[in-house]
Parts: sequence; C-alpha cells; structure tokens
Amino acid sequence: TVQPPAGQPRLLSRSDLTWDPGDLAELEARHAGVLGPEAAYDLVVATKLKEVLAPNQPLRWGLSTADGYGGGLLPLRSYTMLQTLLPLTKVVPDGRLRERLTAVPARRWLDLLGVEWIVADKVADLWVEGVYHDLGLARALQPGERLRWEVRPPFPADGVSLVAASPLPPGDLGQVRVNTGPWLAVPASAFQPARDQWQRARVTLPKTVTVETLELRLPPGAAGWTLGAVTLTNSRLAAFEALPGDPAFETALSGDVKVYRRRDGLGRAWVVPAARAVAEADLPAALAAPGFDPRHEVLPTGSQADVPPFAPFATPRPAQPLTEATVTWLEEEPESFALRVTTDGAGWLVLADNRFPGWTATVDGQPAGVARANLFARALAIPGPGVHEVRFRYRPHSVVLGAAITVLALLASIGLLRAGWIAASQTQARSSPE
Repeated sequence: TVQPPAGQPRLLSRSDLTWDPGDLAELEARHAGVLGPEAAYDLVVATKLKEVLAPNQPLRWGLSTADGYGGGLLPLRSYTMLQTLLPLTKVVPDGRLRERLTAVPARRWLDLLGVEWIVADKVADLWVEGVYHDLGLARALQPGERLRWEVRPPFPADGVSLVAASPLPPGDLGQVRVNTGPWLAVPASAFQPARDQWQRARVTLPKTVTVETLELRLPPGAAGWTLGAVTLTNSRLAAFEALPGDPAFETALSGDVKVYRRRDGLGRAWVVPAARAVAEADLPAALAAPGFDPRHEVLPTGSQADVPPFAPFATPRPAQPLTEATVTWLEEEPESFALRVTTDGAGWLVLADNRFPGWTATVDGQPAGVARANLFARALAIPGPGVHEVRFRYRPHSVVLGAAITVLALLASIGLLRAGWIAASQTQARSSPE
C-alpha cells in the first residue's frame, strides 16, 4: 500500500467492462497451455478491473475514489441518498458507481464528491473514416455559449471534425476558429449520419495550422444542440488529435481506457462565502435545484445542539464575495489532518468527506463546531480574513468512554488487589506466634 499525498482529490471510474484489452492476443498467447478456459477468462476480467481502477484496486496505489473506497467517503445512508441524484441505472447499498453510471455526472456532483480524475472505457466512442472521436464527455450547448479548448501539445491540423447528436436545428449551428484565425461557419447541412444518434461533419481550415487553442461559439439567437466530440485532423499525415467534448476536462491518458483530468476541480476542500440552512428532508431537492452552486454556498443541516458552537449557520449573515480563498493541505493521517485556509473575509470551509460521528475540529487552536452539510459532507465557519490553521481529529465518544471504563476497571483492580493484600497481611499477623 502506498502512502497517498495529503488531501489528494478523488477519482471516479466509469466502465461496464464490455471491452477487450489491447494486449488480449498477447495475454492469451502467453498463458496458452498454462491456464484453462475459466482461469484465462478470469485473467482477462482481472486485467480490465485493474485498468479501470475498480474497487478495491485503487487501495493498492493509495488512490481515493468517489464510490466509498478510501479517502473519506463511506457508503452510509447520506451517501446512498446522494446516489439517487446521480445518473445511475441502479443504486446499490455498497456505494459502487463504476458499472452503474450512464454518463459522467455534472460539474456540481463532481465538486460535491471532490472528484478531479475520471477513468472511462472507449466502448461508446466513434471512429469515422479512420478518425477517432471521444464521446465520453458530450455536452449540451446553449444559445450564446462559447467554448475554448487548450491543445497541449499543439497539433498541426487542416480540419476540425465535429460530432453532434440528432436532431440538429437547421441553418448554421455556430462557428469555430483555431488560435486567433477567422471564424468558420458550421452548417447543419454538413453533418452526415455516423452511428446511432450521432452525426459527423468536418470543417476544413484555410491552411494547415499548428493549433494551440480551438474555440466554438453559438450565436445568441441560435438553437441549442448537443456536442458529442471534437477532433483535430491532419489529412496529409493521416493523423488526428481527439479532444474531450467538454473543455473543462483534459485527456491525461488515452490507451485501452481514457483518463480525464478536470481543469477546474475544487479538490476535497474549498471555501465558500455563503451558507443556507436546509432541513435534511429537503436537501436532495435543494442540491439538485438549478440555482445551487457548491462553489458559492454550502447547505448545512442539523440543530444547534447537534453542532455547537455553529452559530453562523443558525443566524446567517449576508455573504460577502471572496476574492481570495485558498486551501492548502498540511498533513493527513487516517485519524487526523490539518489545512491552512487563507481568505480575505469570513466564510465556510467545506470538506467533501463524510461527517462521521467522532470527528472534531479546531480553528487556530480553538474548538469549532462541525456541521453536516451538502447531505454527507462537513463544514465549519472561518471567522474572518487572514491565514487560519484548521485541524480535524477523529475522537469518537466510544473511545473516550472505553478509555474511562478501562481506567476505572484498572483502579478497581488495583483497589481489590490492595484490599486482598491488606487482608492477607492482617491474617498472617494474627496467625503468627508471639
């Protein structure tokens, strides 16, 4: 087991294992005559489970996952309630998400779970005329929206291949441009059926350009449509560079599986300026409401008696925007960790870990109440601007009670031993000859 770095963000795996490893033929040849059919099948399945980092595989490398295996999340009741808000085919009590997810969850859910990395297979991706299109992060586009991809490393391209979902509105769907070049129209008539609901079009660039940035914009009056994938192409070299459909992600690895990294992930801890107390029964609806953004507010629940002295949540004050709010992890152990919080105003620290009974906290050495927030997570008040040290420690009542019982039992044993020793001494003294 590898000791993970303090405060590492989580990964989320999505795959139903209906794909073959790229080295399947090599695996079969290497073990031919050694493994029987059932053992060979088990080997292939184990190889795929390792590739997609299925539970409990991440524990081998000290990685934290979003489905209840390591890193502060547990498949408790509150976590199970959160699952009902995710795009799942079925909610299972052990918290597994990998084979149940129908799509990568929306940004708010990834924020709430502290997810930065996505691992996914390529089963649903698209090949057209020898060009690969990554459909793992399809995105619904709205009128007036503008997207910008950073291409790292830069890629020499003479065309842009777009995949969109049917039905498409008539007319121009929008415009694309590379670097600071001219805007080029993307007409709906250029799209041709590719597979299932997907259609594909290629926008030819005026000349081959080393692409560092790619932009796509929709006019304010245009109809919305769903972008499935974007791929830069070079017809002379018969080469391509597939980009995620959502520019908020970058592709860190593309092999048998894909590994995406969120460019703007929050990590497992962040600071928000506002808090809005919500009853537990109303939390799922409040989290799913269009106006909720976990980057701007936190939704605590619980009575004041449950989380003393959490007065700021009981009597909320108007939130002041924070222009500076950073969280630095100082250390992390299984039962304690410390963070440095720097803000230019009062706010609330949100920790995307289960608020399990027994966790206590201090801010600058003073006890601080820890509220259950965002259905399953923790939150505590940051009193004002400046640099603050926040420490969490796991000290459940059962440990304190057990220690007290142990001390009392030890004292009682010592007392009994002493009483027995005194009685034996007195008996010996009476029986001794004068």
